[in-house]
Amino acid sequence: RAQRRGWRWLAVLCGLLWSIAVAASGLADRLAHADAIKRKDFAGFSAMLESLDQEPALTPAEREYLAYLHGWRAIYLLQYDVALQRFDALIGTATDALIRQRASASRINALTLARRYEEAFSGLNTMLERLPGLSDPSAREQILGISGQLLIEVGEYEQAIRYS
Repeated sequence: RAQRRGWRWLAVLCGLLWSIAVAASGLADRLAHADAIKRKDFAGFSAMLESLDQEPALTPAEREYLAYLHGWRAIYLLQYDVALQRFDALIGTATDALIRQRASASRINALTLARRYEEAFSGLNTMLERLPGLSDPSAREQILGISGQLLIEVGEYEQAIRYS
């Protein structure tokens, strides 16, 4: 009888740990899904961010990712100063190198859209210097795409084609 109770407690404990692991991976999946739909379903993306804002169990890395997505949302809403503040904070404090890179690239995008070209080129030069050491293909694609966009904005079409 005592042995059965011990097994029950062990089963309950395993079930609890499994639930925690599933919930944690669920948060990561939700963040990745929000990132994936941000251009296709902005309303769904925004709703998902609001839902994630209410999650008390986010890890520090997940909070950084969520902050990045909020910065991206601010760009979409033409709130460039808000986006720049969010990206500057992430660039200075994020522990995840990929989030810092994405925030840096998105910062250049916000500066380009705000027509602050001198600042955008300054940031772009720094990012392009780091590009050879960047292994994540999506981050490389983002940087090269933003480079092309900035060059098109200032009429440097041939150079933009090279980045494409």
